[in-house]
Amino acid sequence: RTLARPHAPAAQRGSTGTPRHQQDGRAPLDRLLVRHLCGRLAGRTRATMLVSLYAGLLGLGYGVLSYGVISVRRGKGVSSGDGGDELLQRRIRGHANFAEYVPMALGLLALCEHERALPPAALHGFGALLCLARYGHGRAFWTTRKWALGRVGGTAGTQATILTLAGALVLNALASKPNA
Repeated sequence: RTLARPHAPAAQRGSTGTPRHQQDGRAPLDRLLVRHLCGRLAGRTRATMLVSLYAGLLGLGYGVLSYGVISVRRGKGVSSGDGGDELLQRRIRGHANFAEYVPMALGLLALCEHERALPPAALHGFGALLCLARYGHGRAFWTTRKWALGRVGGTAGTQATILTLAGALVLNALASKPNA
């Protein structure tokens, strides 16, 4: 089976009459993309990092927190700042707190996975803990009601994740043989 279209324009054909992309042994980009997508649909996929799952879940959580800020801004007619509104202040703080801690935690999780500093089960455990902690913390800031369990539990879970992953990376680096 050939990759050439049956009626390729003469400008696309080389001196031998075959399409130029076949002369140098390369398939056209569109055919490579189709093969890649068909392979993925057929279950033949590349190995994915487990951190991708948690990055995706946390990305969705970030979207929910963003929506929470935007919806209150629209409802209160506040385009900049917090307008002195307690609910908007809490939502902004919850959103900002997420943005402050999650990138560091995901970076550490990815490095631990890449360096094999922890077994996959432990990485899944810390990824799940991070998701639960950030959900609880974000939920604590969603309303004006005080929810100490969500805020304290979310903070503790996030800090435990970051400190444990950082410690695992340091221990792994100290135990490794230098490349030199």
